[in-house]
Amino acid sequence: MSKQRIRVESSTGSESDGPGGTNQRPIKRARVTVVEVDRDDRKTNRRTTKSPRMVQAKPPQVAPQQPPNLSDSEEDIDVNALLAQIAENHFDNGTDETTVARNLTVEQMNDKFAKMTIATIINADPSRKRSMAAPKVQMFKKFLCRIPNGCIEANNGQRFGSWHRDAALEYPGIPTRKFCEKDMNQYGKTDKNWLIQTIFSHPTARNQFWLYYVGWTCKTMCLEKLSAFDSTASGMITLMRLRNEFLSRLKRTLKTPELKSLADREKFLDDTVKTNPDHIFWLYQDMSFFHAKIHHNEGLGPVLYMCLREDMKLPPKYAYTTVNVMNIEIYQICVKNSVGRRFTSLRLGVAGQFTACEKPDTCQCNMKFEQLFASYTDSDGTVIRRKNRQPNKEGILDLEGFEYEEERIVIECSDGCGCSYNCPRRQLQRGQQKFLVIFYEGDRGFGIRPGEFIKRGEFIMEYVGEILALKQGDYLNRDVSYDAKLTVFDNNLVISSARLGNVARFLGHACQPNATFIEAYSRKCETDPLFPRIGVYATSDIKIGEEVTISYFHPSQLLGSTGIKCSCREDCPNFLPTADDADE
Repeated sequence: MSKQRIRVESSTGSESDGPGGTNQRPIKRARVTVVEVDRDDRKTNRRTTKSPRMVQAKPPQVAPQQPPNLSDSEEDIDVNALLAQIAENHFDNGTDETTVARNLTVEQMNDKFAKMTIATIINADPSRKRSMAAPKVQMFKKFLCRIPNGCIEANNGQRFGSWHRDAALEYPGIPTRKFCEKDMNQYGKTDKNWLIQTIFSHPTARNQFWLYYVGWTCKTMCLEKLSAFDSTASGMITLMRLRNEFLSRLKRTLKTPELKSLADREKFLDDTVKTNPDHIFWLYQDMSFFHAKIHHNEGLGPVLYMCLREDMKLPPKYAYTTVNVMNIEIYQICVKNSVGRRFTSLRLGVAGQFTACEKPDTCQCNMKFEQLFASYTDSDGTVIRRKNRQPNKEGILDLEGFEYEEERIVIECSDGCGCSYNCPRRQLQRGQQKFLVIFYEGDRGFGIRPGEFIKRGEFIMEYVGEILALKQGDYLNRDVSYDAKLTVFDNNLVISSARLGNVARFLGHACQPNATFIEAYSRKCETDPLFPRIGVYATSDIKIGEEVTISYFHPSQLLGSTGIKCSCREDCPNFLPTADDADE
């Protein structure tokens, strides 16, 4: 079989010459041992409390939605049934086309940037899209979980592969079938591009690496020298180095030899996982790759799922989306909201030195803030003044005098300002750029740890999910612990990532958090509908490997002496409120 390596796109969101290359695969036959695993994925989702996340601390006129009692068992929740209500796997033939190319000019990138999908409508008739929804809004009966573009071998493996995943390990958008050793003669001996999914270091041979391929199981991996693929898979090499640096820093904090050995497994593999394609380790690798590939196709930074446990917990099961999803009724509520009206008259104003926009003479952002959001009168007749949190020329949000209790909003530029997609006031629109690790934190479930340093005021990610309308008693019928309650755009709406969302759903609670939610007035084009959006911004510097946290509660809610003892840190004195506390 001949070897062929060409430049192909990376799933890391770095340069265009990413994962790729073809390798002759040695066929190794070994006995497969099925590892018994804990299949209760609800337990891995358990948080410190079932509580909605508050986008910002609100004065008493908008009370937080109250969580149910923590004695209620999450194990009664049928995750598969909940997902089936709104989402389904849709595995087609696939395509090598990708959404974002990294070698475009600014003008070409501006054009692609302006045409990208901005929202998805579900539970609607797609044939009526032309009359019911804006051009950049998708419409489906159910949310379709697909193999991302640019993974054609994964599509082929899904159609023709002999290995299949245990039914209990089938996840939305993650292939359930792959090619394996016995498929080599029919599907492996052709001249084609072999897309590298993950690169693992060799524990003793420093210049050799295990290459794990898209669409094939671990038993067809190849051991190659770096020189065999360094010119064709630079994106995957970059991601490997980011992962290894994260693991290196993490190991300094691990207290037991067992945990350090498991960290080494993430870097070097071991015989337990190397010869067992049914091991949960490979489900983690697949979720990491395909979710990162979705990100890459949309110009976003990579993500990685990690669990340093010998008895690995199942990763949480949810449908992945990078844009908010809603039904047609919520869509109509959003497009009719008065804050979304166009402001053509604002071109007459001048923001000048008060904005970091590339085009300060035509920037409309601060004038929108003054006309729409600067102040409001609460139910007591008190005038409440909001903070207009603006970025500097480097895109870092000015958080001088920041207080959790303050009213705040971020206003982002649109084409009405005349600036490009690179404008400092378009951080949320460009989305997550940092490498983020979804890390199993033990009893506290999964959290987020950055693989790169994050500065105070820096945008981290958007909180994405289903936009839902609040209903009285709604928390009794569903898990509200993934709700982010809107307070500026429409205080009757929440964004819930319980069934579908992005990695921001894993943000953990801390009484002294290092990040916060801020609602954003953000759309790329003035002709686009305006949807509520929530950005996650760092309120302090966050080191590599340090958990990113927000506060689920107003500080006054943490001062009681009853409830659930908070475990955000070893010496935390606080108690987290429950529904019983609220009733009292």
